[in-house]
Amino acid sequence: MAETENVAPEVIAVDEKEVEIKDAKSENGSSQELPENVTKLEGDIIRQIEYYFGECNLNRDKFLRGKINDDKDGWVPITVLLTFNRLKALTEDVKVIAEAVEKATSGLVQISEDKEKLRRHPDNPLPEFNETRRKELSRRTAYAKGLPLDSKMDTLVEYFNSNFQKVENVVMRKYYDSKPKVYKFKGSVFILFEKREQAEEFVKKEGLKYGEKELLRYMQEEYFEVKKKEKSKKDEKKKAKKAEQQVEKDDDISLPKNAVVHFSGIEGSVSREDIRKRVLEIDPALTIAFIHFERGDKKGELRFSKENDGKSFVEKLEDGKMKLNDVELSLTLLEGEEEEKFLKTALEDMKKARQRINQKNKGRGRFNRFSDRKRKNEDRDNEGDKPAKHAREDNSVAVPVAASE
Repeated sequence: MAETENVAPEVIAVDEKEVEIKDAKSENGSSQELPENVTKLEGDIIRQIEYYFGECNLNRDKFLRGKINDDKDGWVPITVLLTFNRLKALTEDVKVIAEAVEKATSGLVQISEDKEKLRRHPDNPLPEFNETRRKELSRRTAYAKGLPLDSKMDTLVEYFNSNFQKVENVVMRKYYDSKPKVYKFKGSVFILFEKREQAEEFVKKEGLKYGEKELLRYMQEEYFEVKKKEKSKKDEKKKAKKAEQQVEKDDDISLPKNAVVHFSGIEGSVSREDIRKRVLEIDPALTIAFIHFERGDKKGELRFSKENDGKSFVEKLEDGKMKLNDVELSLTLLEGEEEEKFLKTALEDMKKARQRINQKNKGRGRFNRFSDRKRKNEDRDNEGDKPAKHAREDNSVAVPVAASE
């Protein structure tokens, strides 16, 4: 079974293939004060359990919410929680978990009388997660970049909690490397503080270094705005390059010579299909690229797809005449300046038609890309078990959550 904390992680939308990986720490962060008699193992167990029942995880964890709903009082057997990899890695002893949770001081999780089940405490109900709540969390979240790529979560959590006030959550930002099929740290994190003022103080602190390297810092709102502008510039460059390539492509278009035949003598109601059908009756091997003719016209041009096909067709006619219904058409091959003038006009018309099609499809393309992102963002990313499908670029704002390797 997959780790519950890795169910449907939110996507941070900045770079291609970027995903947010969540690990565990207390809902109140490691800033939670634990009694002196709590061992390191017990502290790790408490943080992991409180992560499972914390706001960030429960708001997206359908599996655990389902288990909670299976019991009318919301109890979840500890044996169920032990199917989650990170808790199982700490201990597989139900008794050890129960004894650790009993020492927790946050009041977030309650243990049953038989010491075999846990639930989120009824006096501490799950807050409603809505747009207002999301914005509130984002307002007190900071971004930092410049951390070693081989960093471990425990080390980062210790650093931020030891040097800054009231750090509630730390999120290591990772991306999925498809070749080795592993998640790799990007060297940046999101840090959720208790108050916005603390996050701003962290961002504004001058010369802040981690080791020998100075950290680049923004408020999360500012960071997303910066990335939005960078993306806009990239999109403009791509658009300009695409337009340039299109011009080059248009310039490369050439039409075959000796392939245009002028015809005249049309009478009555004659359609392009009538003309096409008659031409192919005379020579089925020919391919007509376009018939420059509108119903009601007295004359027009046949443009064939291959060089010399126009010349070949005229040579098959007797005295340049072709019977069509009850009339006789006169056909002549366009040559020299007459041919060059016609081909130039035909090329310009083709380019204009292509531009109209591109403009028409432009809006439709944006819709298709949005639909594609939406589908892919619903994929489940999983670091603890096997790598899942990675998400594509998206502009949603992810809410930082607690993490511990």
